[in-house]
Amino acid sequence: MKSREALQQESKAYLDDLDSQINDIKVSAERTLKYALIVGGGTLAAYVIFNAIFGGNNEGEEAEGTKKKVKKKKFKASSKISSGANMLTGELKNQAALVVLKLAADQLRKFLQESDNNGEK
Repeated sequence: MKSREALQQESKAYLDDLDSQINDIKVSAERTLKYALIVGGGTLAAYVIFNAIFGGNNEGEEAEGTKKKVKKKKFKASSKISSGANMLTGELKNQAALVVLKLAADQLRKFLQESDNNGEK
């Protein structure tokens, strides 16, 4: 049977190992959460910018917490022309949104690669 001092030293060694493992987990979790917050913030910023440029409340939509009465407009013979222009505008908005989102994704990917490289050093 082991002596009491040997058991206490062994217990202390296990506690030290456990403390170091917990500290490693804390550091890893902090780093992961930091990157997740950065990516989430970037995504939110892209969403807000996209809505500011292309979205927002269109005429006839109700804003949150407000009730508006909107009168319906009477359409004239030029509605066919305006619907074609609206379709083209919508397609241009979609293409611009794709370009903006692709640029945002590239920047996030570049940032994550740089941060991974800095973390390895």
